[in-house]
Amino acid sequence: MNWIKLNQLAISNSTDEFWNELRFATASADTLADLLRLSMIRKRASTHHALDRFMAQSKRIAFLGGITVFPLHEIVEHLFQMSGVQCETFIGDFNQHKHEILSDEIYGFHPDLAVLFPPEGECAYNGPFQASVKEQKQTAENHAAELLALCNLFNQRAKVDMVLCNYLPAPVNDLGEAGTRLPGSDWNYRRIINQALAFGAPDFLHICDVEYLAARFGITQCKDDRSWYESKQPYSSGMVVAVAKEVVHRILQIKKEPKKVLVTDLDNTLWGGVIGDDGMEGIQLGTTSAVGEAYRAFQQYIKKLSERGILVAVCSKNDHDTAMEPFRTHPEMVLKESDIVCFKANWQPKPENIKQIAAELSLGTDSFVFVDDNPAEIDIVKQWLPEVDCVHLGADPSEFIQRLAESRLFECASITYEDTQRTRQYRSEQERSQLQSAVGDYDQFLASLEMVATVSPITSIDLPRAAQLINKSNQFNLTTKRRSEAELQGFLGDKGRYGMTVRLQDRFGDHGLISVVLAESQGESLVIDTWVMSCRVLHRGVERLLLNEVAALAGQAQSRSVHGKYIPTPKNDLVREHYVKLGFTRGVESGASIGHELSLGGFTPLQHYIRIEKIEKSAP
Repeated sequence: MNWIKLNQLAISNSTDEFWNELRFATASADTLADLLRLSMIRKRASTHHALDRFMAQSKRIAFLGGITVFPLHEIVEHLFQMSGVQCETFIGDFNQHKHEILSDEIYGFHPDLAVLFPPEGECAYNGPFQASVKEQKQTAENHAAELLALCNLFNQRAKVDMVLCNYLPAPVNDLGEAGTRLPGSDWNYRRIINQALAFGAPDFLHICDVEYLAARFGITQCKDDRSWYESKQPYSSGMVVAVAKEVVHRILQIKKEPKKVLVTDLDNTLWGGVIGDDGMEGIQLGTTSAVGEAYRAFQQYIKKLSERGILVAVCSKNDHDTAMEPFRTHPEMVLKESDIVCFKANWQPKPENIKQIAAELSLGTDSFVFVDDNPAEIDIVKQWLPEVDCVHLGADPSEFIQRLAESRLFECASITYEDTQRTRQYRSEQERSQLQSAVGDYDQFLASLEMVATVSPITSIDLPRAAQLINKSNQFNLTTKRRSEAELQGFLGDKGRYGMTVRLQDRFGDHGLISVVLAESQGESLVIDTWVMSCRVLHRGVERLLLNEVAALAGQAQSRSVHGKYIPTPKNDLVREHYVKLGFTRGVESGASIGHELSLGGFTPLQHYIRIEKIEKSAP
């Protein structure tokens, strides 16, 4: 690391160069000493540089718990700054987290989020080992329940998300074999508590898995007993960095849009060898060789991604029929033709094929991940489509799974039913497209789909999918407001605020939950706060159906008009004229938003070809 250059830039007039150099240095730093030094340089440089212009958002974060959070909070704050997030912190006193959550001071800080470190010094079984296994296990679960109750209390008062760091594993198992059998041993007690915290965590609570980090880092190397006795900071210096990075990652993931599509090469990626040269008998795939087994394992990993809702597409320089043959006839292929939502095997440049895949799926290329064993192909895609995340798999297939998994590009907060059906839904969409091509009249096509919609208020069961749709939708999103599950629940808990969802199915299959609308009463108007919809059902009449439902809701709330605003972003130009097409009057532009109004006097419900099978409305 070039410290001399960085310090010179810190006092220079070249703000952009300093910022870029600082971000590069931070990304490559992996020691506590280096990160603390970089944080110090950043703070000192703020007197010479206006770094605020690089901050896209701000967060107020409260650090609470039974450990001393310095210097961990310093690293968290620095990493947030380097991610473009201005960070203001509230630092709780050591082991005063219960009092702070029960009192008022922390709520006066108005945190956007809190990070809780449970008291390491209190994590021990104090009962008799003569107690039954059930009693010892129950003691550990009660310990976890008390922590979860404290988190629930914080959420009820602050109405924001929370990150809970679980416990370090015990570095020794001094009971020997008995320690593996007794729930009250240090080793098992902590494991039971951590498991109970994970399984019992409500939607607003996000677990920073310190136990997992310690296992990766080295259980005996992650704890610093001297630091604990001297300052009540339990982590070793390297572990401080690991935990700080994970806390930042967890917080940034709460509203971050996950990647949706995995685009994979074929030759030397899904199998060993070149199918066009080696033929079906010559490629390496299957359990008859170590190399073939590694390729098969990689396919199994991709299959699991598909089952979680990740769309899998193929982009290969190959003859189409030759490339497709293994998917149809090779006995060791895990991935089948039905697992692939889009198959591009031709001699076009891969960036062109990826753009065509995006167009066919109606998704932005920024939601794509491209994997290939060839560094040249990776470089070409990076140059022409910099928004696509690329993972170079290398030459050793035994490392493919780890390289893709450690990119962390497909992490998700939850897995919904709609996720598990996504590949099937896109395959069904291809059948709908074929029908549309065969039917000349569009109204006739819509009628032939035999669509059925369920419109209902947002329920607790719908919360994960509703929040997911709000955070993932970019194109059909009128305001691009992001809300976590906790924030969405808080919105719906306020009087005069409403939320509705639409589920849609037709004769080709079930689309699942495809649209969310949030609205609130303001005076004599019902104001649409959020309107998002899956682009898969665009122009099917769902927009018209929903406006009818919004108008009916406004009537029940005794509103005279419906107001909606459009906030332009680089990705939502698709809905620029959405309100106008539905009959709204465009208002004046105010700042970054454009207002629209629909008078309900004489409003006539809009025509559509969707049968509403079930409508459940709560009274306004």
